[in-house]
Amino acid sequence: MIQSIVHIALVVKDYDEAIEFNTRKLNFTLVEDIYQPEQDKRWVVIFGEIIMKWFSGE
Repeated sequence: MIQSIVHIALVVKDYDEAIEFNTRKLNFTLVEDIYQPEQDKRWVVIFGEIIMKWFSGE
């Protein structure tokens, strides 16, 4: 059975800092950055691929 994470949501303090980190350091692509005036928040969507390797200290 294939198991994967397709979507995650993160709460960030600074949208611009988070976008910069994810696009420059993790090489993600900015898909959407839409201001939501009724909530005074931004809807930011990024896309990318991360491969995680897990190691045991034992």
